[in-house]
Amino acid sequence: MAITEEQIPSGFVGVNQRLIVNLSSTNVSEPKFRYKIVLTDITGGGSTVISTNYIDPDPNDYGIYDCSPRLRSLVKAQITNSEALPDLAPITDMPSDKKYVQVDGAHKVIRCTYEESYAASAADEPTDQGGGGSFDFTIYNGSSLITNGINYNSGNGVMLSTASQCLLDVTSNTGFFPFVNVSDNDRFCLAWFNDGENSVEVVKWRYLVFFEDNTSSVHDLPVTGATVGSTDKTMTYFMCGPLDLHEYDNIPTADKPSSGNDWDYYILQPFDSTTAIGGGYQFNRNKRPCRYDHYQLMFANNHGAWSFQTFYMVSKKTLKATGGKTYRAHLGGTDLGEYYLGASDREFYEINKESRIELVINTDWLTEEEASDMEGYIYSPDVYLLLNGGPTPEPVIVKERSHRYNKYDKKRQYQLTVEVAQSYHRL
Repeated sequence: MAITEEQIPSGFVGVNQRLIVNLSSTNVSEPKFRYKIVLTDITGGGSTVISTNYIDPDPNDYGIYDCSPRLRSLVKAQITNSEALPDLAPITDMPSDKKYVQVDGAHKVIRCTYEESYAASAADEPTDQGGGGSFDFTIYNGSSLITNGINYNSGNGVMLSTASQCLLDVTSNTGFFPFVNVSDNDRFCLAWFNDGENSVEVVKWRYLVFFEDNTSSVHDLPVTGATVGSTDKTMTYFMCGPLDLHEYDNIPTADKPSSGNDWDYYILQPFDSTTAIGGGYQFNRNKRPCRYDHYQLMFANNHGAWSFQTFYMVSKKTLKATGGKTYRAHLGGTDLGEYYLGASDREFYEINKESRIELVINTDWLTEEEASDMEGYIYSPDVYLLLNGGPTPEPVIVKERSHRYNKYDKKRQYQLTVEVAQSYHRL
């Protein structure tokens, strides 16, 4: 074969990184030589061509091409619990009988086909010559390095019988029971991939809640709907913060992690039909009274799922409004069924009005491990804001970040400035 694959993406890789195809050829000295690379979406047996690219050799005669810019729009972190009406709703405002979401478009299978293109002579136009091949790889909406990314044969991102739980989160408090500190109004998302190779499918999550009086209760929360028995590598969300479970019908009111119950902490543990998969997740109740508005940032993490960070401390809100153009227009009316514009009647119209809400929010003191997770907000392409556990996530831009460092406790306190933009255009 004339073309040799020097470097290619393979396996299950994050699309928000460089996905380099590096080719070499024995025919690179031919007139007007170029490498031809075609990217095709073959998910579910399809054959949709995404792009066709001709690459000039570099000074060392290699054809180097980064696939990621062409593929990033194909996969996304899903903000809604469905892709179609009538079930369409934010994942933070789902019906009370649903807390699981099958993510549409969580992954795509890509086929990269390559060949040579060159001319018979310097005076001729180049034509495709064949002499190539193809390879396949799977993308998801993440940015992990290829060597550390989701590998559905070794357990990262799927539930394997030979490994502990492998969830798509960025929590640094690892161990048999990774823990998260939460308050009654917090939301949280656990996510994983269903996979058909060497994996154990999650059929239910076991909910164990512990109360201040040293009593406890346990309930099994079945993974319902199309999320069980799905095709390979389908991502599933489980909305499982205290406020999410408070709104869940499948838990008795007395056992919910609600403000009216004296709960201390709860554990969520994944199961197949009979066996626990790994240790689970522990959610510890933040019992300190909060005197300020309660903000959460919801952001797409580097694994392609949603992570949450709560800001309990004092905040500052500023509203900046910019008025558009104002003019007087004819005032319309009807007479005998016909529409007309009055010759002298006028009313005021305003167009291109814009208002911006700027928030300065502060974290509590964070450990160095927890502080490292904060970097996700700075680089994430999708960041949303929730106020006091509200159901509607508002898209925001993280504008500024600063922090203070306590060298004795080795903790950091972060201050973020985020902006919520609103505008309308009236014609």
